[in-house]
Amino acid sequence: MKNRKSLYKSLAALLAAIVCIGPFASCMTPTEEASEKIPVSLPTYADDRELDLLAYVNPTNGDYTFNNIPMNIGTDFRTVERFKEYMDAGMNIAFARYDSSLPADVTAETWPQSDTKLFCDKAYEAGLRRILISDNYLTNFITDNSTKLIGDVFATEAELDAAIAARLEIYKDTPGFYGVILRDEPTWDYFDNYALVHRSLKRVMPEIYIYNNLHYCYNSINIYTDVEAWKETHEGKEPTIGEAYYDYLCQFLEKTGAENLAVDIYPFKDVAEERIGNYFVNLQMLRNACSTYGAEMTFTSQSICYTNGTTLSNRIVTKNDLWLQMNAILGLGATGMQYYTYMPHPMTSTENSNFGNFLDKYGNKTSVYYDAKSINEAVKKFDHILLHYEYQGSRFYLNQTLQNAGATSYTGSSRFGIYEQAEYTALTSLTMTNDAIYSTELKDEENGLYMYMLMNPIDVLYSANSVMSYTENTFTAEFAGYDYVAEFDCGELTYVKIDNGKYTKTLSSGYGVYLVPLKIA
Repeated sequence: MKNRKSLYKSLAALLAAIVCIGPFASCMTPTEEASEKIPVSLPTYADDRELDLLAYVNPTNGDYTFNNIPMNIGTDFRTVERFKEYMDAGMNIAFARYDSSLPADVTAETWPQSDTKLFCDKAYEAGLRRILISDNYLTNFITDNSTKLIGDVFATEAELDAAIAARLEIYKDTPGFYGVILRDEPTWDYFDNYALVHRSLKRVMPEIYIYNNLHYCYNSINIYTDVEAWKETHEGKEPTIGEAYYDYLCQFLEKTGAENLAVDIYPFKDVAEERIGNYFVNLQMLRNACSTYGAEMTFTSQSICYTNGTTLSNRIVTKNDLWLQMNAILGLGATGMQYYTYMPHPMTSTENSNFGNFLDKYGNKTSVYYDAKSINEAVKKFDHILLHYEYQGSRFYLNQTLQNAGATSYTGSSRFGIYEQAEYTALTSLTMTNDAIYSTELKDEENGLYMYMLMNPIDVLYSANSVMSYTENTFTAEFAGYDYVAEFDCGELTYVKIDNGKYTKTLSSGYGVYLVPLKIA
């Protein structure tokens, strides 16, 4: 992938290939091995790539603010053992933020006693070799355009570079230091100053990784673009929400030259109509912008559960929900996933609380920990192969007769105006028994092979809430002219013989398969 550094990984060899006579349930291991020799195989892929996995709110010092009252749990979780536990959940990047952010007034003399240094030392000792630091000194430079960073704060870019170089000198040689986190979710009017800091960092330290995370698309056009400036260049027409948001993504990438971009969207909230919603169309806009500017797409996914005022949430995210998010971003060619959150956010209140993280505030593992760990382990079985395939396009397959009238919301409402249906190369048709299949096409250019991610995107709760009679989906995909598919089901590779090019599979909500159609030579 573009601009990727050498990653720290050595995967076990792929399981011996076995022929599956018929389809089997998602994530089930075949029970019978075929005695005949399989006449097809995938190329040998180097195992030097892996999906970047991290979680917001890594092990903390136990500080919380509850209803504006500071408190401490009485336990400092920033220990080698707890960071190993974080790694055991599948994470390979540490995120020094919140109580471990670097205060702006830290100096070279006070750095050794800082919470950030403690965080870095414990994470590195545990085995984490890439650590991102949230440095408030840098973040404070990124204000809206009422302050000009060059002019009001520094006379020249050379002065800015000198200040940033001096700042990095404090911690750049810390074992495991990988990069920095700048201001989270900036609005469009922060981009000029953000870009100045971003470009300065790359001049001063070209190999530094800069983590960038923007807003997702919802209802506030003014945070995405200067509407009046837009109208001047569009014959007085106001932008749609989709136009404004896509302009927001493109403005950021063009001004900063960023090599990666993430947004966070939480599709499983407590209000029923907010579930899924325009999740996929948001992802598509992010994918399109990253493809246009040659940036790697990463993504912040929901592992947290919210309340809405005094209303209790309907659920903690399930394994199905976590798989849905993972499959969507992998299918779109993402190279990284950020979970929100590992431990609870340190600022909580009775009116807007959160729970259902990987760990509760006392450090106890939750179902989310075990479910995400299982998914991350499955992904690591085949991500080194997947990352050789570049995203080509996506499409939704929708039934003409829908159980759930809301299923069409998967494709986005007309106000977004970017609904796309790619024409595929090897996948020629698909039929199904339920509402929808979400699909993407990826290509290994070197070997001329196509991969298809096919996922059941139906919310698992539709069945429980009697919106639908069932949420499982059986589909038949046709790969005309092909004899086998290499199937990755929860990371496990199986070569499946297909009759007349047709492959059938039953998927639970959120689950997906990755198929590479193959011909007998």
